[in-house]
Amino acid sequence: MLKKGEGSMSALVINFYGSPGGAERRFVRTFRRMRDQGGQERLIINAHGKRALEEVGILFDHENTVVIEDFLLGGRLTAFSKIAFVMQLWWYVLVSGCKHLHYPVDPSYLSLVHSFLGRVLPVGYSLSVVDSTRSTRESFTRYSWFVWRRSVFFASRLDCLSEGIASSVRTLFNRAPSIEVSPCSFTDYSKSKIAARKDFDIVLMNRLCSGKGIELFFDALAVFHKRYGADAIVKVGVFGAGPMHDYVRDRIQALPGLNFEFGYASNPFEILSRAKVFLSLQEKENYPSQSLLEAISCGALVIATDVGETYRIVSDDIGYRVPAHPEALANQLMVALSRVQAQKFNGTQASRLIRDTHTVERFSDYFSAFLRRAESLASSGGLS
Repeated sequence: MLKKGEGSMSALVINFYGSPGGAERRFVRTFRRMRDQGGQERLIINAHGKRALEEVGILFDHENTVVIEDFLLGGRLTAFSKIAFVMQLWWYVLVSGCKHLHYPVDPSYLSLVHSFLGRVLPVGYSLSVVDSTRSTRESFTRYSWFVWRRSVFFASRLDCLSEGIASSVRTLFNRAPSIEVSPCSFTDYSKSKIAARKDFDIVLMNRLCSGKGIELFFDALAVFHKRYGADAIVKVGVFGAGPMHDYVRDRIQALPGLNFEFGYASNPFEILSRAKVFLSLQEKENYPSQSLLEAISCGALVIATDVGETYRIVSDDIGYRVPAHPEALANQLMVALSRVQAQKFNGTQASRLIRDTHTVERFSDYFSAFLRRAESLASSGGLS
């Protein structure tokens, strides 16, 4: 329900359907932290998004959260659903006196509309760029290129999740505004625990889709099984949902000598707390994988593909970074399992290290200052 606010302020705008991603979860938690520290920001979110986040245990500051009702229309009427959201959003912005909006999950149709309205209305905007796959012109469709290019051009300031993303933005959009890079990522560690009995030798937990290293995972398991035998692994867990579900099922059936548990983890921390070794095998970037942070906080020894800025999470004290080759991964799996078996890995120490460096406090302090600079620049007319 929309309510009229008082005075000028900044607001975060989140609008999504389906399950919440890491960025949505991270920014709602950041918003709560900023409010707890006395910030005056507000959160504008669609009704489905709020429900989906509550279902995964994220609580809301209801007094300062503005919920926009969804008008879900399918097929050719999808555009009208977006128009309905835009109209409600801007009605609230205008009657509340809001002076600055931040779009925390990449450029979208919302920032595109704002790039036009912002030329005639005294409301600025800033963006967070979190998608590390947008590194070349070919990674955009014609429409998405137009959305990103115009949204970036008229933003007052950009927050990029990593230096790699910032570099791509500078290369792709030669007239980008000032860019800042987030100092860290984080997750909710309140449910993290380290089980006394770790019955999963290996766990892979991510969306089952291309780019997540699923083919690499099974190719490496096949090499491992042939080289070391089935007795070297007691239990493998594969958890997730997505378009590659049937592919994963078929690959599991092709390895009858290994014991698998395959499904969707409704309580990820319960699984991660029982994992000896956790894998993050994304093709382009493992930073800032929420599952990776959660696994480390639960005391798992991690192996990740050595791509992008993975080193920002997976240091030598926490795990291993490997090239994306089945033989290399198979060898590293044996090294990791042997290390855990010999009790030469201190999962508690690794958990403490990640909790101390990737925190909501550190991120929210940075983002609060970023938002003040973005709002100040926009209000002074200093749009790039």
